[in-house]
Amino acid sequence: MDHHLRSAVEALRGTVEQLDHTDLGIYQRSGGKLDFRTALDMDLLSFLMALGNGDGRVDDAEAAEISEILGWKVSAAELNDFAAKHNLSAEPIRQRKIPLSLRALTDADLAIARQRFEDNVKGTAQETGNFAGAKSVEYLDDGDNYIPASILFYDLCVRAGGAVIYSNENVDETENADYTEYLAAIRDYIEDRLSLEDEEFAKDLAWLQDDHFGD
Repeated sequence: MDHHLRSAVEALRGTVEQLDHTDLGIYQRSGGKLDFRTALDMDLLSFLMALGNGDGRVDDAEAAEISEILGWKVSAAELNDFAAKHNLSAEPIRQRKIPLSLRALTDADLAIARQRFEDNVKGTAQETGNFAGAKSVEYLDDGDNYIPASILFYDLCVRAGGAVIYSNENVDETENADYTEYLAAIRDYIEDRLSLEDEEFAKDLAWLQDDHFGD
């Protein structure tokens, strides 16, 4: 599997776990009812299953790809049973619903960027800023600018979604359309929330895709 993809999954998991030690995390904001890592994993699983289930079922090749991406061992039968039990379908991505973990990441990105700006104005900025959450995203600092973690979420959706859809020769056009249109929707959401121009988003995405992840 794509080394960048596995590295990015673990990097983002590490980031959200660290954010949960601050008031930017889902754990504190939910009163301890939900942690950020679980929310992220469930959102990624739901996204990948929605793509794989776009033609009515997750097949063996798609299940193997999902297992590899998330680091789990699950069969197609188990995923299809899970989807039936929890009423999972492609409808959320077709309706362009923004997942909880992405909404929380954009909130964190905004807060960290704001703190970095204030630190720079005061002349007290450190390499990753003075904000409690900033240290958790040190690997997303290109030396000059904070690279939003929500863009890493987008990059994961691009790579992981593509891996699932093209995991076998029978590419379903419905799945492909769901994938393309949903990526456009979450990119629009991130750009709107973070007030990013297309060129800024593309620059940050390109930096991430150069594989700036710790091994």
